[in-house]
Amino acid sequence: MFGTANAIGETIELPDGQPIEIVGIISAIPEPSHLGVSFTTQGFEVLVVSDLPEDTDGPRLGILGEAAPWAIPSTYTYVLLPQDGRITLETLNDYLAELGPRVTDGSDTRVEYDARPVSRIASSYGFPFPSIVAPISSPELILLLGLTILAIAGANFVNLATVNTAARTREVAVRKVVGASRMQVGTQHVFEAMLTAAVAVFLGLVVVELALPAASTVAQRDFSIPWSSEFGWLVAGAVVVSGLVVGIYPAMLLSRIRPSQALRMFAPGTGSRVFRTLLISAQFAAASLLAIMMLVVQKQNAVLQEAGLRFDEDPYVVLEDTPDEVGLDAEVFRSELLRSPNILEVTGARPLPWETRDTVSRYSRSPDPAVETVATQFRAVTFDYFRVLGLELLAGTQFAAQQQTGRDRDRSFSDGPGPVVLDQIAAQRFGWPNAADAVGQSLYAPFIGGPVPRSTLEIIGVVRRPPFEFREVTAGSVYGLSARNAAHPIIRIDRDGVGPALAHIDAVWSDLVPQSPIRRQFLEARFRQLYSSYEMTNRVLVGLAGVGLGVAAMGLFGIAAFVAARRRQEVGVRKTMGATKSQIALSLVRDFCKPVIVANLLAWPLGFMAATRYLDSFSQRAELGPEPFLASLGLTVLVALVAVASQVVKAARTQPARVLRYE
Repeated sequence: MFGTANAIGETIELPDGQPIEIVGIISAIPEPSHLGVSFTTQGFEVLVVSDLPEDTDGPRLGILGEAAPWAIPSTYTYVLLPQDGRITLETLNDYLAELGPRVTDGSDTRVEYDARPVSRIASSYGFPFPSIVAPISSPELILLLGLTILAIAGANFVNLATVNTAARTREVAVRKVVGASRMQVGTQHVFEAMLTAAVAVFLGLVVVELALPAASTVAQRDFSIPWSSEFGWLVAGAVVVSGLVVGIYPAMLLSRIRPSQALRMFAPGTGSRVFRTLLISAQFAAASLLAIMMLVVQKQNAVLQEAGLRFDEDPYVVLEDTPDEVGLDAEVFRSELLRSPNILEVTGARPLPWETRDTVSRYSRSPDPAVETVATQFRAVTFDYFRVLGLELLAGTQFAAQQQTGRDRDRSFSDGPGPVVLDQIAAQRFGWPNAADAVGQSLYAPFIGGPVPRSTLEIIGVVRRPPFEFREVTAGSVYGLSARNAAHPIIRIDRDGVGPALAHIDAVWSDLVPQSPIRRQFLEARFRQLYSSYEMTNRVLVGLAGVGLGVAAMGLFGIAAFVAARRRQEVGVRKTMGATKSQIALSLVRDFCKPVIVANLLAWPLGFMAATRYLDSFSQRAELGPEPFLASLGLTVLVALVAVASQVVKAARTQPARVLRYE
């Protein structure tokens, strides 16, 4: 607005004509933040002091009345707690528990308040990744997947350390002969495991520090390692715990070794073969689960991408500002736009089609306040919204032009009765699986101005849920009429005249709103911005699945080398008895692949439940067939074959004369 000039002391005019003096300029807000553009509110550009009475303890004027300005559900109230701990979050919430009845003044409506740390607001919405499986937020899911990788690596360490005990039996026997106790032997090997974990953490921190700039650029978020004493203690605790968990079983095996047995010419091996097989199966079960989710997410992303392509037929342009926000008459704006032959249709909505409000609206089928309500998303649209966006009407009628005219004259959205249209998800949640049964029925909602009467909404139609609505909203939507001035304009333009259409939109805006620059965007581009979050999630899952399979393969390679070495005499005897190289190789491959196949069979039920939960979050979901499960089986078996191939070939080429010379 001011370029490089000093804006302090200058004046801007709000949409209501009020002049406001600029007294300060703040820096960009680090993302992710519930105050920034990564949140559903799309951030803010201007902060203005509101006129609110300081005293909220006056006479009660009904629910959320003028005497309770802090009680408006759509407004955040920030509380700075004293550093000395006189008031904690728990004591504040105890006080808030008593505030609801005071605000409602004994009415039938229940109001509850809850305070939570600001740091939890953005993370609970799953940024920078979309929420995948409720009630787990996406950061928690990413943490869970990371712990899965850590568990795979831990199982590998235990397996390799266990098979390595055979090579260290004589070392331990000698140490015991010269006086070492079982406790000393076990403690040494647990300490070695902790040192290994410490080296791994150090290398991991180095890699993360080097990769953070690239990750921040890709995710458009500010990532950094939170260096602090608390973080240092957390890392130290992780090293100690992981060292104990993965080191205690091999240490127990070594501490139990008897020198008399270990110092024989052919010392017996240590560790249980069944235990090793179980660990291999667990590793590949976890890796298979990651692979299944990776393939399901990719399949669903393809469906979302196909849904977004419909906007390429005749492009849609959306405006960031509503007419009310810039002092524009929506009907005049619409009429001027339609003068161009390249402008096909103009409609409006708030919020935009697939975006969601951070609050829900609750309705019930009975005027009785005691009847349980159903939470839905309320969407305010203009009468031509369903036709312009091509949404199929399943039953009843759509909003009529005369209803729109009445709504434009009366800007009140809480008065009832009023016509509403449901999508089929909302109709089913209210108890009407057949769309036609919902038409003509009524919904009831608390009246914002007081406990009674409850506002009445008449259902006039049911529409199919939009195929492009891919946010994880399973509650369904209730559509109500919006005044055109309060809705974001959505403009459908001719694909053969995009350039002239955009020029006409800009010219009309410039003529009608010269004081405010236009902020427009293709609906397809906005779709891509939201879709990019799912692409990012897919990349994360691909990376984690790849790491999981790689770690599991490394462990299997180590086990294969050990088993192949242990079975050389067996291979020599079998070759002496006439077995061929191919028979030997096939037998070894079969033994190595058995736990991998069993692991996949164990992972399939969990993968099916997780995939179903994920796909149910979308209005247009991919079909869950056998392909991801079979592909996961093939992928894990292929990884296992690649890991053991060299050892199998080496074992199959064993010459009997070399391994049986001392038998």
